[in-house]
Amino acid sequence: MVVRILKSSPDFKGVHYNEDKKSKNQSALLKSKNFEGMLCEGDPKRMDFIRYMTLVGSLNDRVKNKQFHATVSTKGKLHSHEQLTEIGRKYLKMMGYGDNPYLIYAHYDTDNNHVHLVSTRVDKSGNKVDDRFENIRSQKVMAKIMQQDHSRDASADLKKALSYRFSTIPQFLLIMEDMGYSGKEVEGRILLFKYGTQQEAIDMPRVDAIIEKHEPHSERIKQLKAIFLKYRDQMDLEKFQENMQRKFGVKLFFHQSPNREKPYGYTILDHSGRMVLKGAQVMKLDRLLTDVDGQQKIASAKENIISMDFINYSFNGLKQELQKQGLSLDHEGRVYLNNRKEPVFTLPRHVLRELKYRGRLEAAACYRIRDQREHIALAKLFHVRTLDFIPKNGDPTVKDHYGEIIAGINEGKNPNETMQGNRFRIVQLDGHQFLIDDNEKELLDISDRKGVMTNLETSEYHLGETAKERLTTAHHFTLLTLLLDTVSVVDYRQGKDKKRTNHQST
Repeated sequence: MVVRILKSSPDFKGVHYNEDKKSKNQSALLKSKNFEGMLCEGDPKRMDFIRYMTLVGSLNDRVKNKQFHATVSTKGKLHSHEQLTEIGRKYLKMMGYGDNPYLIYAHYDTDNNHVHLVSTRVDKSGNKVDDRFENIRSQKVMAKIMQQDHSRDASADLKKALSYRFSTIPQFLLIMEDMGYSGKEVEGRILLFKYGTQQEAIDMPRVDAIIEKHEPHSERIKQLKAIFLKYRDQMDLEKFQENMQRKFGVKLFFHQSPNREKPYGYTILDHSGRMVLKGAQVMKLDRLLTDVDGQQKIASAKENIISMDFINYSFNGLKQELQKQGLSLDHEGRVYLNNRKEPVFTLPRHVLRELKYRGRLEAAACYRIRDQREHIALAKLFHVRTLDFIPKNGDPTVKDHYGEIIAGINEGKNPNETMQGNRFRIVQLDGHQFLIDDNEKELLDISDRKGVMTNLETSEYHLGETAKERLTTAHHFTLLTLLLDTVSVVDYRQGKDKKRTNHQST
């Protein structure tokens, strides 16, 4: 287990870093604690957390660097993200941050499971958390946690392994090995080792009793046979293994003799079905190892795509589903197999249009609005019908908060930089100005006197159907020129008051 304290900062850049990773599906917030009394509409967003932590940090002006940011990582997948989260919780408590507001994010962007911990160096009483000899103390704290947790984890892991269906001692040991243990049979007992020391032991008769009661799960075996037949012909063996583990919780272990290239057998460890099987019970080894020819792969891929129920997907949802099957989907609806240059299938135009429309509906529905005018503006921004989606209800008092920000931007020296730094967008539509906050998913009509922006340079666009189709998800929302009608996209330039018009034909 490796713990590392990252560089402190006056503000809470660690929240931005983790939330940016989260927006790319590379991280997830697994735990947030001690944010009592936080005012927010619905689930808290990044700025809700940052505002709360900033408020706590402001209780002690003498502390320059308010943020505490650390990582806890394990070797490979030795610990799950949930286990790392619990270790992180104990670590924060023992380091003195247990009662401070803190966030724990799991990260999926490296081969080693790890979590990020973000907290405040000031507690809610205004006291600074002791950071003397922090790095040395950090290592001692982690060593103590791991020493306490090893035996407890081993007992839980053993109990979990015994809940699986298995028919031999080697199959039971395979479950334990997948959890990071090595087993050794000694005088009628199986000793289980991890981290270089014995962690647990179990009597052989207890394991034998489970084996004697073993009955194959015939229904699950049928499911696995269908899954293997469906996906094996669509991808090479390596991608097939990755797909089975990621999508179905199934791992394949090949058995090989020394000095022989070809394995003589394989075992299936099905975590989803909680059982271990001989590979031949699902698919013969020779069949599994045989890559079908290109034409058969293409035919199999086409058949699978045609059988899909597209009504359950948006464009990005379908793209992610196809990626799991070794296929890629481009923006024009062409589907490719592995690295082939020619598409194996092209989605019908009306299906592609509907998929993209659903994507825009999903993106629009994430934003908060307060009235019908904002609802109409949001629909036009995403090129969808107002009747087809229900946006979230926004807090009316938030408008005052943004009004103060806008007033500050108008008075600032570099308004454009300030806007970009906060990821704000302003559009002018039907004579009204609307602010869009992509981080907080807010759209507000700011046309009242307090909110109107000054020193604007405006460009007008009139877009055709082709350009409108480019906006498929919120990730493309920076292209705010993709609107239903002629709109004005506001750009900020210090000291300029110039209007530029550019008409594009439909």
